Amino acid sequence: MVGDDTRRGVKRKRKKRPPFGGGRKSGRVSHDDRPPRGVWLSEDVQNYFSRVLEVERQGFDSHEDRVCFARNVFEEMVGKEVEYSCSGLVSRVTEALVPASDDATLARTCDAFAQQLPLACTDPCASHVAQALLLESADRVGTRAGVESDARRGDGTINGAPSFQVRRGAEGSEALAEFVLSVGRFLVADLDRFVWHRYANHIARSCLAALTGVECGTNGRQKPQGGQRNKVR
Repeated sequence: MVGDDTRRGVKRKRKKRPPFGGGRKSGRVSHDDRPPRGVWLSEDVQNYFSRVLEVERQGFDSHEDRVCFARNVFEEMVGKEVEYSCSGLVSRVTEALVPASDDATLARTCDAFAQQLPLACTDPCASHVAQALLLESADRVGTRAGVESDARRGDGTINGAPSFQVRRGAEGSEALAEFVLSVGRFLVADLDRFVWHRYANHIARSCLAALTGVECGTNGRQKPQGGQRNKVR
C-alpha cells in the first residue's frame, strides 16, 4: 500500500509535443519547391517548370534554340512573373533563362517586376530574379560613349568613373534603362533599411555598381578597373 501511495504521489513528466508544423522553427525557409508567403503553385505549374528545368540542364543545340525556349517560358509567366518567382523552382529556372531572353521579353518581365518592387526585392526567391534582371538590363542598355563635355575632368573621367550612355535604337532599351533607374530610386528612398536587409542588400549593391560603373568586392572596397560595369543614364 505504501508503495502504491508513493507511486500515486509521484508526478509523471509529460512528453513534450512538437509544436504545430512538425517542430520546424518559425522563419525557417523550406527546402522544397513550394513558394513562401502562403503562395502555392498548382501541380500543373510545378510540373511544367520541373520539365523546363530539366530541359535547361540538358542544354540546347544552338543559341537561337535557347532564346526561343526562354521566350516561350516567359510567355507562360505573363501576369504572374513575380508570383511565380516566389517559388524556389521557378526562381532557379527564371534566373537561368534571363540572359537568353530577347530585349522585348526582358523589357516585359522587368516592367512586371517594377510594379511589385517591395516584394521582388525582399522575397528570398524573387530577389534573385530581380537582381538578374537588373544586371542583364544594365549590361544591355549601357554603352561606352566617351565623356560628357559639361562634366569633363582633366583626366578624361567624370568623378573618377567612365561615362556611359543608354544605347538607342534597340527594342525595349528605354524600358530596360527605366527599370534600372526605378530600382535605384526605390532603394534610395529607404536605403538605410535595405542595406541591412538580407536579400535587398545584394540588389542595392548591384544597382550601385550598374549606375556608377564601380563594382565593390565582398569586403566593401572598390574592385580593380577591370571589374567596372556600364553606367546607365
